[in-house]
Amino acid sequence: MVNNESAAVPEYDFPWPNEDKSYALFPKELEDDPLVLFHGTAKKNFESILKDGFKAHPPLESVSYAKNSVYCLSHVCRNRSPEDDDLVIAVRFETLDTQGIANNTQDIHVYEPEVQPTIIGYCTIPHDFEHK
Repeated sequence: MVNNESAAVPEYDFPWPNEDKSYALFPKELEDDPLVLFHGTAKKNFESILKDGFKAHPPLESVSYAKNSVYCLSHVCRNRSPEDDDLVIAVRFETLDTQGIANNTQDIHVYEPEVQPTIIGYCTIPHDFEHK
């Protein structure tokens, strides 16, 4: 399912995560749900994702989703442009037990473009946040 409007997707306030919070970005009920996963990306990509869904970009053959938001936080902070904000997007899958999904310990990889999760929220990572 592809969402069509960013206004329909709730934004979660950036919690200024720290060690005491286990660096989690989302409420515990989302972080602990086995069908809720997380995807980190540049904020400029969000409208395209809402309109067209998640897409693998060559040379990658799959779209990856982390099982905890902290993995996405680390990813976007490592690969970011210093002047741009990033997002961690929370998504829900109907099942992870389907053809086209490789289910790993810390993440999944979706190889089939028609397998699209539902976007259930996002958190903007300010460009001045430093994750250590």
